[in-house]
Amino acid sequence: EPGDTAEAIVARACLDESFDPEGCRHAMRALLGGSKTDIERGQIMERWLADPQGRAAGFHKYKLAFLTATDGTIRKTLCTKKLAEMPGVLPALEAEAERMVRVMDRLKSATIAHATASLLTLGEALLASYERRKQGRALMDYDDLILAARDLLARPGVAPWVLFKLDGGIDHVLIDEAQDTNPDQWAVVAALTQEFFAGLGAHERLRTVFAVGDVKQSIYSFQRADPKAFDHMRRLFARHVPEAGGTWAEIPLNLSFRSGWAVLNAVNAVFAPASPARDGVAPPDEDITHLAFRAGAGGRVEVWPPVEPRAADEVPPWKPPVERISGDSPRTRLARLLARRIGAMVGTEDLPAHGRKVRAGDVMVLLRRRGGFVEDLVRELKALEVPVAGADRMVLAEQMAVMDLMALGNFLILPDDDLTLATVLKSPLVGMTEDELFRLAWNRGDAKLWDILRRRAGDEDAFGRAHAFLAELLGKADRLTPHALFAHVLGPLGGKRRLLARLGLEAEDPLDEFMALTLAFEQGRAPSLQGFLHWLEASAVEIKRDLEQGGRDAVRIMTVHGSKGLQAPIVFLPDTLQMPTQGPRLLWLDDDLLLWPPKAEMNDAVAQAGRDAQKLAREREYRRLLYVAMTRAEDQLIVCGWQTKKAPPAACWYNLIREAVAPQAEEAEDPFLAAQNETADARILRLVSRQSAEPEPERKAEAARRAGTTSLPGWATTAPEPEPAPPKPLAPS
Repeated sequence: EPGDTAEAIVARACLDESFDPEGCRHAMRALLGGSKTDIERGQIMERWLADPQGRAAGFHKYKLAFLTATDGTIRKTLCTKKLAEMPGVLPALEAEAERMVRVMDRLKSATIAHATASLLTLGEALLASYERRKQGRALMDYDDLILAARDLLARPGVAPWVLFKLDGGIDHVLIDEAQDTNPDQWAVVAALTQEFFAGLGAHERLRTVFAVGDVKQSIYSFQRADPKAFDHMRRLFARHVPEAGGTWAEIPLNLSFRSGWAVLNAVNAVFAPASPARDGVAPPDEDITHLAFRAGAGGRVEVWPPVEPRAADEVPPWKPPVERISGDSPRTRLARLLARRIGAMVGTEDLPAHGRKVRAGDVMVLLRRRGGFVEDLVRELKALEVPVAGADRMVLAEQMAVMDLMALGNFLILPDDDLTLATVLKSPLVGMTEDELFRLAWNRGDAKLWDILRRRAGDEDAFGRAHAFLAELLGKADRLTPHALFAHVLGPLGGKRRLLARLGLEAEDPLDEFMALTLAFEQGRAPSLQGFLHWLEASAVEIKRDLEQGGRDAVRIMTVHGSKGLQAPIVFLPDTLQMPTQGPRLLWLDDDLLLWPPKAEMNDAVAQAGRDAQKLAREREYRRLLYVAMTRAEDQLIVCGWQTKKAPPAACWYNLIREAVAPQAEEAEDPFLAAQNETADARILRLVSRQSAEPEPERKAEAARRAGTTSLPGWATTAPEPEPAPPKPLAPS
């Protein structure tokens, strides 16, 4: 209510009319005659009841007589058994304890209201500033386009005219990926199709609504996609179309043209009606059994034992701290294991459904989220010389090789920055050791490090090489564009070779993207080094790489979200033993009410119910993400994972798949895992479907084409005709 501040709520709770003072005094007197714990609780009540003016100040201490300090719940024991048998004592204490719970919940509500109001004040100012900036530049962002279309089609006095004009121009509405359409986009669709169901339009033509969507694949909640909105619109069309005399048909898409029988068997088992993975993916009474178009295609599903932490070696007592001891990392060990398995598959194992050997491009590794595992796997694959396309996204300024180049650029702009120069000297570009840098920098007084390096260039070879390298670049920095400057550093000066030697082959992709950005920057801006570095730092450029382009025959590593719509003959799922635990800090309730509890312990009943609903929705999307991940595989699906010291959650992907597949799979020892000795057990679950048909024609053609046995069209081997000679210039009249 207005005026319900925390202070007002406490003050009101301290008034005699807000509770039963006589009942509390009766219980207090009984407590003072009880055990030590009873007496302590009674004394707290006595002091609070005897001082009406000071009750507000002592309220939070008074509540601890009834509630726990950790989670604010009612104490298990409010008095000893002997006192509880006395008439009126325990009921009075229980009533007061329950009142304390209600008051504390009210206090949490007031805290959330105040925090949310403050946040909205800040947010309103930020949004207003953003809106002014867009208007000043006459720009609209993506959401503006959707909201403007929605508002235009709902504006009184304008919308009917717009819809009347559109009625003669729109005959068919097609909606792809309908399960990922957010409520505002659906509002546009609903407005556009409103006239479809109003009888005959301006032209008596057949008009259609064609929507393709699969609620099981709704995984973009961060873009406000909501399966409930999809179901609502489906029911709306199912009612309106027949009412307008049209034909409405819902066609299930249970026939899979992508996956073979082994993969679909696993999918059907994991998402069976009685399976715990079913919740959030499909209703219990809906038949989502998948049928395989490629029924005769050979394939298999494997569930590996997880890579578990190893016992740490005891460090000998009094061992001098001069040796770096690397800790055990199950994640890194799994990356090494996966890289070796992929390396052993490529070029040696058969892919029966394709009629050829496995290629690197047949392998896709899918993860729930990007993290250190991507870097580990890329490094291990490159060490084994397995072609790998790298990560599908990277924040360029966070890559170590790029940070070294940016530090070099900042030094060339400001040579007097000692810390930046020290960073450059220690980087692979220069390669000074700790001892050499110490000898150069120590005991220099107020002198700048660059001045010292210039004066002492002849003292040691390392100083001379560093000075020659940097002095040359300082002479070129003002005359070369950023692209030309860094190309000179990485090429003729050997910078790329040094960076890769120190940081590994995984640094190659960031360097290539960095050089591509130097060119992109120069196309629309003044080619200054300072401008480029500021642009790169301020924009936090994230490179999104389309791993499908270019036709590279390389292993693809991407998130499940990024793989939507893609497929691969062999799919690895290594990130299966963890579950999402962190939701967004802001809490949106179903009626679009925003709440912001600054801390979890400040959640009142409404906020806690919202958090519980948010957690349930997050877990349901987690299971839909598993459905998308499993159905990316054409022929082989390999499930593995790394385990931390904590036991994996019961509802994690790994447990859901293993428990569902186990009844129909065979358990056998895998020779590869046994040889690697990375898992505690080498026994795997294997679900196999044998190749019972010839490889599909298009797959055979693909294999032949890659083998070079298909005939080329004539124009491909015929030299082009010579270019016509340019016209002669006209002679002056």
